[in-house]
Amino acid sequence: MCKSKILTKYVQQIKQDIADRAKTFPNDTGMQMTARLAELHAATSELAELSTRRIVQLTWALAVLTVVIAGLTIPLAYDAYLKIKQHQQPGLTHQNTNEARPQQH
Repeated sequence: MCKSKILTKYVQQIKQDIADRAKTFPNDTGMQMTARLAELHAATSELAELSTRRIVQLTWALAVLTVVIAGLTIPLAYDAYLKIKQHQQPGLTHQNTNEARPQQH
């Protein structure tokens, strides 16, 4: 089972325990309630830490993917630019061949 799922289940258990304790002992403001709240705080903090790490990893993956896509797009865009330029200037060809083009009248 994933660590975050285990922690989530543990947090739910602590919340339920605190709610049950508050119903059973409405005037209990002692050390046990404080300890359970501290456990809840520690567990939720660890869940937040796991989520933050996951978000950072996903952000890095997205940055790498963006660089890869840009690296693939730039040569294609340059090739398209050369082809457009070739069509605008009929005397030049992309492969630099010396084939004569038929002249249009």
